[in-house]
Amino acid sequence: MKKVALLILFLAFVSYAGIVDFSGSANLYGEYDNIEGGDSLIEPSSQVRFTLSPTISIATLPITFDFQLSSLESKYRQALNKYRISIQPEKMLRDKVNVPSFVLSISNVEFGTCYPYFSPYTLSSVPVSGGVVELNPGFIHLEGTMGNLQRSVDWSDTTYTDYAYERNLYAFNVGVGRRETSHFHFIFLHAGDDSSSVSPYFIPAVTDTDSVEVTKPMENYIAGIDLKLSLLDNRFYIESELVGTEVTRDIRMPELDFEEIPSFLTDIFHPRMSSSFDFAFTVNSALNIYETEIFGSFGMVGPGFESFGNPYLRSDLFAYEAGIKKNLFNNSFFLYGSLEKETDNILGLKGSTTAFNAYEFGIGFNFANLPYLDFSYSPYTERNDSLLLERSSKMYSVNTGYDFAFSNISNYISLFFSYQDYTDLDNSNNYSGTAISVSDEINFMIPLSLSLAVDYSETNYPDMSEDILSFDVGAYYTFFERWTNGVGFITSSEGEESSKKGIYCNSSLYLSSFANMNFDIERNFYDDEEETEDYDEWRLIGSISSSW
Repeated sequence: MKKVALLILFLAFVSYAGIVDFSGSANLYGEYDNIEGGDSLIEPSSQVRFTLSPTISIATLPITFDFQLSSLESKYRQALNKYRISIQPEKMLRDKVNVPSFVLSISNVEFGTCYPYFSPYTLSSVPVSGGVVELNPGFIHLEGTMGNLQRSVDWSDTTYTDYAYERNLYAFNVGVGRRETSHFHFIFLHAGDDSSSVSPYFIPAVTDTDSVEVTKPMENYIAGIDLKLSLLDNRFYIESELVGTEVTRDIRMPELDFEEIPSFLTDIFHPRMSSSFDFAFTVNSALNIYETEIFGSFGMVGPGFESFGNPYLRSDLFAYEAGIKKNLFNNSFFLYGSLEKETDNILGLKGSTTAFNAYEFGIGFNFANLPYLDFSYSPYTERNDSLLLERSSKMYSVNTGYDFAFSNISNYISLFFSYQDYTDLDNSNNYSGTAISVSDEINFMIPLSLSLAVDYSETNYPDMSEDILSFDVGAYYTFFERWTNGVGFITSSEGEESSKKGIYCNSSLYLSSFANMNFDIERNFYDDEEETEDYDEWRLIGSISSSW
């Protein structure tokens, strides 16, 4: 107890003396959702989430902490509770204090749940539970990360979708030049599963008495080059990335002995009977001059390319795009156009090839004291040379709005309209659709505001049509310049078959510059002629936020 008291006194002293400053924010969020109905199989759900982001500045050097706690945290899924500690000496201390040059070369240091970014094909902002260090001494760039990509989750009847081996990663990015300027970087990444982290789980095969293993421990090696040339104060740049990958789909299988491959490479990548190799590349360029932007890119991702550092990357495609945008009259008028083409089946190993073409053309006006106007036309086509697949779509959209005032009342009205025409070789799938959305917001001299939104959509098929009409009306009043309360009514109908009606309330209290409270409640009623019973829904959301 005595040590704690001394620590508090010490922190109070350094804070009062101006040596240490404290700042940050915190938020407590809660949500409850319940659908009631005789045939409803959805259980009531609730969650509570707490985030805390304090910053301690010691002699103008900030150290930032980020914490997130969730009531849904469970060892039977990937982690939702997270923390991070970060410090950026170079950004904060340059030109402020005299410190050794080595300190100023430390661009970023992070520990906890980090989101490092090296390049699109290697490591692209996936959560890594570990650490990141970035150094930029002179024109040299050094960056490395190490940690856990996913934790182990054992199989069970309720967690089978989250069943996973523990996966660890280390990666480094070295070269010359900073990422945002001209540079030449070499990137290496290794991510692998710990085969002993969970017990293998088998399920019966569909057409056999044998069983199959649900998930196998995998491994991924990546080596790549990332370069960029920037000229004319970055008004022109060209950048490229070339990456090779090895994916091993079962690390328990024996290693292969390739006599034609140098031994130092096999010692690094350890190819096995379940390993595959592939590569990806991309080239991007843009020129921005005389209020005109011209851009283009092309690239390829091989059918066997896979990166654990970007698990959502699409493979087996060759694509290119180009576009131009022209601004006139001090950005009050603009024109733009672009095209994008993509095809798969790069090696011709699949039985068919699909080609996708997309275009976009637009024009916009945004002159003072006049309504703004944006118009776009976006057609696309998709064809397959073997399957009976040939479809196309044309999309037209108009977006406009105007902000004006009269009799001490401000008014902002907006309108959105779109039309889509879809055609397919199978005429039964053809359809056309129209959508219109109108909204209006009125603010009075007294602390009262009204809002109105009307949405209508109609979809026409060869043998039927569907239309949806919805209204949302709300009113908000502020008491004592710090307590805003609102109430609203929503209704929507889909033809004569189903409808929804609901009421919502909102209350926001500004306690001080230190804390704010917000509470929302919704009560919705669903009526469907095809269902034997109707459904009702309660939805409650509350939050308390603070900053200092």
